[in-house]
Amino acid sequence: MAKMRPLSDPELLAYSREHLRYELWMFLRLGGYLPEIPTLRNEHEKVVYNALIEAFVVHLRNLIGFLYPDRFTPFDVIAGDFFSDPNGWDEIRPRISSTLQGARDRAHREIAHLTTARIAGMPPKKAWPLSSLIPEVKVLMRLFADHASPQRLHPLIKELLSGP
Repeated sequence: MAKMRPLSDPELLAYSREHLRYELWMFLRLGGYLPEIPTLRNEHEKVVYNALIEAFVVHLRNLIGFLYPDRFTPFDVIAGDFFSDPNGWDEIRPRISSTLQGARDRAHREIAHLTTARIAGMPPKKAWPLSSLIPEVKVLMRLFADHASPQRLHPLIKELLSGP
């Protein structure tokens, strides 16, 4: 069974090296592979694009939940866990933007649940705003990494954020 909160410094260091790094790495790499407006010529391209965008949104949702937990269980790991002061992250992070709040809400509706609130068809508003989501999450993750305890956050996180 997984260990419940709070995790020790070495446990958080190991967790961030493997799991947090994976979420961030997948988010950044998928975001780099996805076109803002896709040209989908056949069913295969549609399937591949949908799989990529859904994976991107799952990692986006996980990172938003990490940075701005609206509720969490005893098994969840959140950004505040990486600060010596439990309120350290809450005190320096900006309020969640309407872009990120909208993305979180939309991910819940369109990726994680079957609801009547899904966007039907292919209207322009169905495109995910990659060009604003990716930089905004990167800025927040850099702020987090710059202020998190180095005894808790693995340096690979900063290294990943320093790339293109």
